[in-house]
Amino acid sequence: MPQRWFDEPIDEGPFQGELIDRNEFEALKKRYYHVAGLTEHGIPGAERHERLARTVTGFSVRVELPHDLPGEGERIVVVDEVLTTSQAFVKRSAVAIRNWSTL
Repeated sequence: MPQRWFDEPIDEGPFQGELIDRNEFEALKKRYYHVAGLTEHGIPGAERHERLARTVTGFSVRVELPHDLPGEGERIVVVDEVLTTSQAFVKRSAVAIRNWSTL
């Protein structure tokens, strides 16, 4: 949200003169993200992503990554893209050609 929404009072309407309290706003946003199954960045967490994928595509694969990998964040990846055999072949061929061309 624009910084001015927290710094400048509302200039008209029933809330004229009011300011949006940043701390209250952040607390409400955090609560909404939790209720909606979103991460702290507002994107679906692994559980929510998996439910959405199963609802929309009827398919999802959940992969749990080892905890000793470097980096932060969830250690779960949800794959929701179904590839046909020909699509998989095309992707593998492209990777093979790219790898061959770097030799």
